[in-house]
Amino acid sequence: MTGISSTSQHQPRQNAGFSLLELLTTLTVLGIALAIAVPNFSQLIAGQKNRTVASDVFGSTIVARSEAIKRNTTISMVRSGTDWANGWTVQTSGGTVLQRQDPYTNMVINGPGSGTVTYGWNGRPTAGSVNASFTIYASSYPTLPARCLILSLSGMPQLKADTDGNPANGC
Repeated sequence: MTGISSTSQHQPRQNAGFSLLELLTTLTVLGIALAIAVPNFSQLIAGQKNRTVASDVFGSTIVARSEAIKRNTTISMVRSGTDWANGWTVQTSGGTVLQRQDPYTNMVINGPGSGTVTYGWNGRPTAGSVNASFTIYASSYPTLPARCLILSLSGMPQLKADTDGNPANGC
């Protein structure tokens, strides 16, 4: 029996996994990182929602204008209820709804007080809608820059960002 030893050395088995101290340290560091990141992430989401709502208002005015030209008739963008944040519809003068926008939560949309933006057959705003404007901002983050949509005399909407940090006074 050559080469085989009758006494074999056993190495102690090493434990796999984490100790309780390592786990608690990791969870503490993760908790601190989340406490710093979550408020900033919430503000990022609110800012993106602000841009999305402004884009939806912009899109609806484009639809209303193009449909007015295409159909050779007046087309209106009409708010739902007493607040633009409750949604709106784009509709013909006969009441046929061409587009419907759902309500937005935690958003402020200040639009024309009449509740209507109307485009004539030529794609230009009618008398009550000339220079109509919308101010859009997140109610939970009033320090985020507002977005403003302004209709020119030709009817083309223009988006602007608030520059003074006060959404209450528009852009």
